[in-house]
Amino acid sequence: MVTRPYGPVDTSAQAVTRRLHATGSSDADVLYAARQELAAPYARHRWIALLIIVGAAFTCVTIVLVPLGVPLIVVGIRHRRRCTANLATIETAHAQYVAALAWENANLPAIRRRAASSIPEREQPSAGAAAE
Repeated sequence: MVTRPYGPVDTSAQAVTRRLHATGSSDADVLYAARQELAAPYARHRWIALLIIVGAAFTCVTIVLVPLGVPLIVVGIRHRRRCTANLATIETAHAQYVAALAWENANLPAIRRRAASSIPEREQPSAGAAAE
């Protein structure tokens, strides 16, 4: 993921799933650590957006700087909403990925039994065909 000093990009559920799958583990602790690593920039930028909003509100106290403060408040609110949406996407994708792994692990013996019986046995050549 590219670090952006001016704010994080929007993330998708597919990107989160790819990142969780790239860990190569089905351990819940490893997946949780990967989720925390993905969510860290967005949580940090939520605080930065809050500081922008508060700073812009203090700027609006002076009547002369209101034209600068109001757009900064709008940018801060927009940035905070985007970070909150990205955090929700990460949490949802993580929950779906963990649920899919749990379902796969619970149904793996049934899948193996079904797959083994569906493979036709290889026919042995007859004695007459070997003589030819």
